[in-house]
Amino acid sequence: MVPRDLAGAARCHGVSGWVRKRARSTGWRVDGVEDDVRATSARHQRAMWDLGVIDGALGSANVPYIVVKGPVLAEAYHDHPQLRSYLDLDVVVRPTDLRGAILALEAKGLDVLDVNWPLLQRQGVHELRLSTPTGGLLDLHWSLLPGIHNGRSPDVETLLERADWLRLGDLLVAVLDWADTAVHVASHAAASGGDRLIWCADLLAEAARVSRRIDSDQEGCGTWESTTRPRRRTGRCG
Repeated sequence: MVPRDLAGAARCHGVSGWVRKRARSTGWRVDGVEDDVRATSARHQRAMWDLGVIDGALGSANVPYIVVKGPVLAEAYHDHPQLRSYLDLDVVVRPTDLRGAILALEAKGLDVLDVNWPLLQRQGVHELRLSTPTGGLLDLHWSLLPGIHNGRSPDVETLLERADWLRLGDLLVAVLDWADTAVHVASHAAASGGDRLIWCADLLAEAARVSRRIDSDQEGCGTWESTTRPRRRTGRCG
């Protein structure tokens, strides 16, 4: 018997894709889940399109950036993008590049939605929200500290220096390395309340990915440090 309002609970926790996967394996029918999964797929496709616009804008302005959460988790950490619902894109730039990044993004049709700088500074917020021409949202960060937080976080320059690279569609983008990803996913979940199952799924997926890589290294396939990757590269790949 399907629990009452399972679809609503799954939507709240961001795990509609997981519920559909389980329901299909057991023969259950869960009303509402299919619509939620289709919406997840549509948002992911829009985000990938928006990321191409963002990459072009920041690349033309020579602003290096890192993509975090959202499409990175959906494409690299979960078995299928439908299993990782997200609403917006998160991109990190150096504080010194913030002005240039905003001007470049505005030139490509993005609009800054957060305009109350005194309020952002009082609240310790290190990100600006922009709308994309497709109706999507971009959170532009210049630090990975959660809001209203007096802790420490590596500066963006350091994160860029040790970034890994991931192919997302036609793009090769910088992403946090495995250790920074684990810390960021955990700290973001904790700062946000830690009350959604999708964040637990992210941590499990991160742990599994690290375990597979460690096993591979022990079999003589190299180390994290020796992984060959380009540095500071942005732009489309053929």
